[in-house]
Amino acid sequence: MKNESIRSVIAGYGTMLASSFSVKDYLELKEVGGVTVKGIEIRRPVYLCRRNRDEEIPKNCSF
Repeated sequence: MKNESIRSVIAGYGTMLASSFSVKDYLELKEVGGVTVKGIEIRRPVYLCRRNRDEEIPKNCSF
């Protein structure tokens, strides 16, 4: 199933910022077009979410 935002772009309802990884298949199928924006740096925090009942943080995560 396609991401709702990507489906909206395919349907012609606007544009969005997305990682190249998330739209790779749609670009290859020519369902969307891509534009590379140079000269800007986009920072986005990444969060680790876990269930309260989980007592340990996975070993492959470091803080």
